[in-house]
Amino acid sequence: MGNPPLDLCPDDPLQAASWEERRLKALEETGLLDSGADLAFDDLAALAAQVCVTRLAFVVLVAKDRLWFKSAHGSPLREYPRHGSFCDAAIRGKGILAISDLAEDARFADHPMVRENGLRFYASAPIRSPGSQILGTLAVLDRTPRPLEEAQAQGLSRLARQCDNLIALRGLLSDLEQVVSHRTQALRATEARLSGFMQHAPITMSVKDLDGRYLMVNRASERFYGRPAAEILGRRISDIETSGGAAAINELEADMRIAGKALTREICYERDGGKRWYRDIKFPIPDESGATIAMGGIGVEITATKLAQEELIDAKEHAEAANQAKSQFLANMSHELRTPLNAILGFSEILARGALGPVGPEKTKAYAGDIHESGRLLLNIINDILDLSKIEAGRMALSEAPCDLSDIARGALNLVANAAQAKSIRLVNAVPADLPMVQADERALTQILLNLVNNAVKFTLPGGEIKVEGALVNRGDVGDGIAIAVSDTGIGIASEDIPLVFSAFGQVQDAFVRGHEGAGLGLPIARALAEVQGGKLDLHSRVGIGTRVTLWLPKERIIHG
Repeated sequence: MGNPPLDLCPDDPLQAASWEERRLKALEETGLLDSGADLAFDDLAALAAQVCVTRLAFVVLVAKDRLWFKSAHGSPLREYPRHGSFCDAAIRGKGILAISDLAEDARFADHPMVRENGLRFYASAPIRSPGSQILGTLAVLDRTPRPLEEAQAQGLSRLARQCDNLIALRGLLSDLEQVVSHRTQALRATEARLSGFMQHAPITMSVKDLDGRYLMVNRASERFYGRPAAEILGRRISDIETSGGAAAINELEADMRIAGKALTREICYERDGGKRWYRDIKFPIPDESGATIAMGGIGVEITATKLAQEELIDAKEHAEAANQAKSQFLANMSHELRTPLNAILGFSEILARGALGPVGPEKTKAYAGDIHESGRLLLNIINDILDLSKIEAGRMALSEAPCDLSDIARGALNLVANAAQAKSIRLVNAVPADLPMVQADERALTQILLNLVNNAVKFTLPGGEIKVEGALVNRGDVGDGIAIAVSDTGIGIASEDIPLVFSAFGQVQDAFVRGHEGAGLGLPIARALAEVQGGKLDLHSRVGIGTRVTLWLPKERIIHG
């Protein structure tokens, strides 16, 4: 393929300015400007002078404000002002510029090189970049006027093309040097990373030849064998491992070579009077043709896993049995307790209303009121236990319908208004009235929010504030949805205690629960009710600052009006 057409200077001034920008950029990209001497360019300049029979020849690069001579045959000059120069006119022409007598050319008759230095003859051919931008000229000059012969013009053009090729070659070599340099650096960096990975990996890693001799081991292998690499390399495992693990490794490697693929086995080694179990992986290392030339090995210690496996199975079975027994016990006991508690509530209500006559009315009412409140508290606890048992057993039946979160939040705050007023706690409902409705179980949502605001009232000191907010949100971990958050300025929970408050019957000791009644089921039930509807319940808290609990429901439950 030939070079693209020469990028000639347009006649239009605006286009000429753009042409000049392209040309200067191409010149800068060559890296030749102000570079050192180059014998190849010197030879081309000398040949040009010889072909055209001149005293002077230059390889000229035309910069923004100056002519810089990459090669100057017959002259010590290295640069010259560009303005009004012969070369400036030449690069704006259509090809070879030949002036038989500069003194007779109106453009250059008064030029200092003509008037003072006696130059009379000038000829040049353009030098171009690989992209065909004109970078300068191959120019010949002399003090004797003469025409440029056709053969000389052809020779000058050919030599100029050799300059083009030389520039392209220099650029290609520079690019290749950069590529080689970058790849060498990348290769070294990769080798360093691979070496670092292998040496610092907490697992044994090795490479063996096909006779089973170690070619490479990492530090974990040195620690495993209790020997430095120098005492391992070149030896077989049977030379350094006396336990039955050596035979098992040899068998694994033989099977791997037959299978032609990676194989894994659990192998036991005797160490320090005990056993150490490893999950050993052996795999073939092929050459470019696919033939196996070495064997790779990785060993992961699983001793702790092996020893704990049976204990873990036993513990899991015991935990499952205990959990099932707990759920069954709570369900049975709750059923048995509910009937007498309802009777206690009924009789205590009669006593509280004075239905039995004026027998110590004030004292009777007080006792009856205490009995009534105690019975109600026990019934609430039993109801919580039953709800949690139903959820855990997967028997919680949801009745889904369109729900207005703003109304539910308002209702929950109304239910705790008296308790909050008694402690001078400010209640703030910041749930937007235009928040979209959701398809959910209204009773479950109400119970969630009521549990949250009840907790907030319990653990917020007098004079504090409780705020309920709602918004459409995007959570990076679960995606788009809708959220209701209950924030308080209460005593807060330490971060290490947060998992405890979400466990059934879990209560944080100290200031968080001291002086407050309850079974510790509010948050577990709230989270379980949220999750059974595909939602999440998150708690963030700081001791002495407050707590924020957020109920999040997925976008699938949002009803778009």
